Amino acid sequence: MRTLVDILFVVLVVSLSFTPLICPRGWDGYAPESQSNTTFVYQNETCYIRYSDETIRTDKPHIFLLEGWPIKSLVDLIELSDHQSFVNGLNLYEDFESHGKLVGEGLTVSYRSNHGSLRLTKSVRVMDEEVVVTYDSDQPIELRLTFWRWCFSAVDGYDYRGLPQPLKIKPTDTLRFEFEDESQTYRGVLKFSSEPSNIEVGKDLDGLNKILIDYVGSHLSIKIALESANRSSLKIANKDLLYPLISIIFGAVYLKVGRYAFVVKIRPNRTGH
Repeated sequence: MRTLVDILFVVLVVSLSFTPLICPRGWDGYAPESQSNTTFVYQNETCYIRYSDETIRTDKPHIFLLEGWPIKSLVDLIELSDHQSFVNGLNLYEDFESHGKLVGEGLTVSYRSNHGSLRLTKSVRVMDEEVVVTYDSDQPIELRLTFWRWCFSAVDGYDYRGLPQPLKIKPTDTLRFEFEDESQTYRGVLKFSSEPSNIEVGKDLDGLNKILIDYVGSHLSIKIALESANRSSLKIANKDLLYPLISIIFGAVYLKVGRYAFVVKIRPNRTGH
């Protein structure tokens, strides 16, 4: 018969097999005052965000919005790049000093212009299944933002094949986009608190790779979300369910064998004299 120790051992092994499915929640990261190029990371069951990266000096700072859990199953959703975004014609990467810090349940990045007194703040928060990026300034500004992805299969319902650039879209406060990943089709959405004055789509030889929006004002909030995908669940990778399933099966076999354990007797060979 199996003892209590055997049963507890099986329970422990089965419990540990669920570890890959446990996801930490919230922000992590730290940036000292003398260093603006530090990585901040957010993750929950369905979303993973990386902001800036101290190993990539030429792309400071940026946001990656990624969908899926565990991390090895992440799907690249969209990137909001400071390297290709501008305020009053000044590049957010080249012409502003920036410093990020975690405030409450969100990330706040403060920008200070190298060419004047303009102050700009960007905040990144996760609310339910939406990522909310907000820009606030102390004065009205001309803001141009660039959203990247390699590549979009469609923006606003069109793939724009054969059309010359620039590709103009009628301004709207809700802009949908599509992309494919490993033969799956995903649909995302950008929701603006105020309608942009201009929306353009850029492309290269591989396809549509960026969305540009122009906005004039002192406050703009953008909600970014995955609207749908053509598979039933994106939260847990099916292959990760194998670990608890296998451990349960082997645990049951282990206890079952112990219940009907038998003893094998080995008889010594006898030789005649």
